[in-house]
Amino acid sequence: MKAIDPSAYSQLASALIGETLRLVPLTNDHVDSLHEAFRDDDLWHWQGRQPRHLDETAQWVEAALVEARAGREAAFVIETLEGQLAGSTRYLDLRWQDAAVEIGWTMVFAPFRRTRVNTEAKYLLLSRAFDQIGCARVQLKTDSNNARSRAAIQRIGASYEGILRQHKRRADGSLRDTAFFSILSSEWPQVKTRLRSQLLRTDS
Repeated sequence: MKAIDPSAYSQLASALIGETLRLVPLTNDHVDSLHEAFRDDDLWHWQGRQPRHLDETAQWVEAALVEARAGREAAFVIETLEGQLAGSTRYLDLRWQDAAVEIGWTMVFAPFRRTRVNTEAKYLLLSRAFDQIGCARVQLKTDSNNARSRAAIQRIGASYEGILRQHKRRADGSLRDTAFFSILSSEWPQVKTRLRSQLLRTDS
């Protein structure tokens, strides 16, 4: 698998449109609506320090935009086609030479949990990474204690790779073990079929 030209960033970071969702590049215009969604305490159990005030949400957005402007991450908000805010997600750890990216920082807001939102968003992100950009590997990771996230990652067909012990610090200062998963380009056709089947079942 050859390296990917970094100029592919503009394609990677552009909007994605699915059957019921669109993933729209994050902008400062999303601060107010994100701030309302961020009031959900449960959302932040695994995601770091919760923004409690509007200026903190603005700082959260700006930090993501700094990474985007530097070409290191591509952040999206997840919306229904009717315009309801359903979550947020990102591409990160963009390793063009290795033809590899990570999908992470995924948050599905309370009204849309246990719906097709996470599956369809992952389908769109993975399709772009493999089918359009030409990635060899897509990585996903989560706190090793986050059973719900680990189950969701494995449900889409990612392979468990193991745990990096005391890999990074949580918002409360404790060190977390991180569980790593991946999908390879050779595995993508089977994973793609699996995701399409899951989406069809949610339509029935």
